[in-house]
Amino acid sequence: MAAYFLERQLRYDLEYVLCQATQGTRTPEFRVKRDGIDLVVEVKTVVGGIPSDCGYTGAFLSPVPALRRAMKGGTGQLDKNAKNLFLIADWWLPTVSRDLAIDALYGDSLSEVLTGPSGPVGGWREVRRNAFCQMAKNTRFGVVGVLQWASCAECRGYFIHNGYAANRIPSCAFDSWPQLVLDETEKRMVWGSPPKR
Repeated sequence: MAAYFLERQLRYDLEYVLCQATQGTRTPEFRVKRDGIDLVVEVKTVVGGIPSDCGYTGAFLSPVPALRRAMKGGTGQLDKNAKNLFLIADWWLPTVSRDLAIDALYGDSLSEVLTGPSGPVGGWREVRRNAFCQMAKNTRFGVVGVLQWASCAECRGYFIHNGYAANRIPSCAFDSWPQLVLDETEKRMVWGSPPKR
């Protein structure tokens, strides 16, 4: 699924990385190149969610803990000196939504209001707790992509850039695909390419 997506849909030249002979050495799955962009690619599959039988009536399980475990498990395969793409093959039921993938990377979204001796001070604001990617933590992740298998040969996907990445991947690496990118001028993450100024 990942190889097809990278080679056929994104049009990268794909090279499989062979396992090293040294015991204990962990390697990524692929190296890909296109138009001067070189990426190291690690792929993990996330499986789970609701049971596949039609009679299930329980609550939907969140994929956030499974995504964080997958990312933690894949950190050792990422090259600290390279531009790293971490792909998640989504076999979660129903699917890994964009909001939950963002929560997995940037922390659980909570609302809080500051209070003083006389009550609330200001309005509600969004804060994030338990962030996986942050300043000086998990900076090897350049972009996390989520691939979902469509009802045909083509995959659907979206990409979330790590604003704290040591080696950032330009948004042109995934042109025409939905992606959450860092807007340097606004100092925030936005969907799509940031405005050119």
